[in-house]
Amino acid sequence: MVEGYSLALDAGALLQDMEFVQFYPLCLAEPGRPPFLVPPRLVDSGSLLNSSGEEILGKYGIQERPAGERARDKLSQALFNEIYINGEEVRLDLRAISEKEWCADPFSASTLDILGKRYGALHRLVRIAPAAHHIMGGVRIDTRCATSVPGLFAAGEVTGGLHGANRLGGNALTETLVFGSRAGEAAAAWASERAGDKSKMLLKELDSSGTESKVKEAGSNLTQLRKRLRKILWEEGGIRRNKKGLTRALEEVKGIQNESLGLPLGDNPLLVQRILELRSGSRTAIIILKAALKREESRGAHFREDFTEQDDEHWLGHVQVRLSPEKKEVWDFSADLTEA
Repeated sequence: MVEGYSLALDAGALLQDMEFVQFYPLCLAEPGRPPFLVPPRLVDSGSLLNSSGEEILGKYGIQERPAGERARDKLSQALFNEIYINGEEVRLDLRAISEKEWCADPFSASTLDILGKRYGALHRLVRIAPAAHHIMGGVRIDTRCATSVPGLFAAGEVTGGLHGANRLGGNALTETLVFGSRAGEAAAAWASERAGDKSKMLLKELDSSGTESKVKEAGSNLTQLRKRLRKILWEEGGIRRNKKGLTRALEEVKGIQNESLGLPLGDNPLLVQRILELRSGSRTAIIILKAALKREESRGAHFREDFTEQDDEHWLGHVQVRLSPEKKEVWDFSADLTEA
């Protein structure tokens, strides 16, 4: 996905709303266990408790239900505050729920064997934490999935604008089906109208673009760079943001990007893939951080500690970026809400 943002930007497409990164509040955070999404309706039937025994939804005044669907931003902020600022552990208590109640909706039912039985949530408290989930921003498209670049079509999470500032749970799957179909049909129609010679010329241009490393000498360790990128984004560019933290994160990510460009690609396919992912990821991270710095308000999934209120007078619209012919970033703000 991060490659899509970077590739589209390089191709000349317009990106928008990249500051709107959604976090899912209810992920399994058991030591030694992989991350696992906890169905939001289960939480409403159980209890979210910190190490001191305080009930999280009541403590933070979260009234929306299901909280994991309708208050994702508030609940993510609450859990981040408890875990990463207050130093508490947050655990989910589902012990009072019967298997019949657990299976009341399809999503919850699908997790009974793994979360309930294998991980033991039917019989003990399980530790949870928020995690990055969905980006509402991306490539601007029209109703037929055409971008600002002729012949370039996009659909799914790589696009921006469909969900506004905070996607409702479940809508991404519908978006993928509807706009995936539209993108395929529109791209096929566009291609069929083009002369074969021109298509061959475009393919030749793509083939000659190359992906050779700009610097042949070995750079910093790839694994460490990936860890640094994840850490700084989570701490300063994630659920809770402010100017000081975003600025610090931006400078560090720029350094990571420069180091990633110094990593030689070599001939190991997996290593090549991971290096290219790091380069695209660091570039996308820079765009997200810059967009978050520019939007001086809180809206949807974007929360600024130094601008806690939503400001429709100045910020009801899209933060946009494209590349100039000289490959320089050009930032703009559009208040036209009819755009995708």
